[in-house]
Amino acid sequence: MAKSKKTLVSQSPKDETLEILENGMEADEEIETVEKTDSIQAVKPKKRVSEAQVEKGRQNLEKGRLIKAENDKKRREEAERIALEEKKLKEERLIKKAIAVKKKQIKKQAILDEISDDDDAPIQKEKEIVKPKMVIKEEPEKPKGPIIRFV
Repeated sequence: MAKSKKTLVSQSPKDETLEILENGMEADEEIETVEKTDSIQAVKPKKRVSEAQVEKGRQNLEKGRLIKAENDKKRREEAERIALEEKKLKEERLIKKAIAVKKKQIKKQAILDEISDDDDAPIQKEKEIVKPKMVIKEEPEKPKGPIIRFV
């Protein structure tokens, strides 16, 4: 790369003094000349790789491939295990839901089997067979307006 500095270059001493006076420079200051420096960078030859280094590189590459294969196998096994666990959970939920539906069907069938021609009897028997599942607690009423507290 070439570096250059732009400065005043004069051809005769008379011109130098005129330029110095015109530019307001003192006579003691020196005028820099144009400097050009070209630097050539030497290209270094590439180092040759020895056979021992090549063999060590191959060994490391094989070792890395084996480790990657082991890690991939572990990830696949873990994913399969998780998939099986999720499948079991879904099956358990499905079984519980099927049992609940079957119980409801059995209760309805029992009610229908015991229905007689009386209008009041089926309602009473239905209440005896079907028990309430949850007891709902009533929450105390909250005051409707803002609460004013004096400190």
